[in-house]
Amino acid sequence: KTTTKEMLAHVLFDRKVLVTPAHVNTEMGIADLMLRKLREEHDMFIVEMGASARGEIALLCSLVSPSIGVITYIGDQHLALFGSVEHLCRAKGELFAALPPAGHAFLNADSGHTDVLSALAACPVHTVGTGGHASYEAYDIQEDAAGIAFTVRSVPFHVPIQGTHQVTNVLLAAAVAETLGVPLRESAKRLMGFKGLPGTFERREGKKGQVILDDTHN
Repeated sequence: KTTTKEMLAHVLFDRKVLVTPAHVNTEMGIADLMLRKLREEHDMFIVEMGASARGEIALLCSLVSPSIGVITYIGDQHLALFGSVEHLCRAKGELFAALPPAGHAFLNADSGHTDVLSALAACPVHTVGTGGHASYEAYDIQEDAAGIAFTVRSVPFHVPIQGTHQVTNVLLAAAVAETLGVPLRESAKRLMGFKGLPGTFERREGKKGQVILDDTHN
C-alpha cells in the first residue's frame, strides 16, 4: 500500500495533494492529519488505510468519503487477525462498498478474489495484472540491478525499484493517474525518477560490495 501511495503522489507532483505520511493509516492518525493539514486548496487527499478487524476501513471511509479506491493485494499475511481469507476480503472490500456510483475502483487481479470484491462496488472497477485478462496488463517484464521494466498498452515503463512483485503497484498508480487525467506515457516518464521509501525493498550496497535488499519497513 505504501509504495503504491508514494508512486501515485510522485506522478501527481504538479497538483496540490495531501498524502498520509509513513505509518499513518489508522483513524486517529488520519483524523489528526485532516484537522492539522487538510485545506480547501488541496486538489486531492491520498490516504493509506490499514485495518486489524472488520469495520475499521468502513470507519475510515466515513471520515474521508473516498471517490477512488485501490485494493493492492489480498494475501495471507493478516490471517492471524482476520481468521480467514473471506473475512479479510470483506474487511478490505469495505473500501469498494463506500465508493459512490461516479467513483472508480482499482484492483490487483493477480491476487484473486476479483469477482467477490468487484461485486461490492457500485462504480466502474478497473483491474491490473500480469497474468492476462486485466484492464491494465503488463508484459515483457524484466528486472535488473537498475530496477524493473515492462510494457502496458504499448507504453514502456522503467522504474528504479527492485522486485517484480512491484509491477502491479506501478500499474495501480499509473491506472489511477490516467483516470485523473495523466496519460500512461507521462506517468512512465515521471516514474523513471521515483525513489522508494527507505526499508521498502530498497537496494543498497554494503561496504564490501554486498548487495542488501532492505525490506524492514514491511
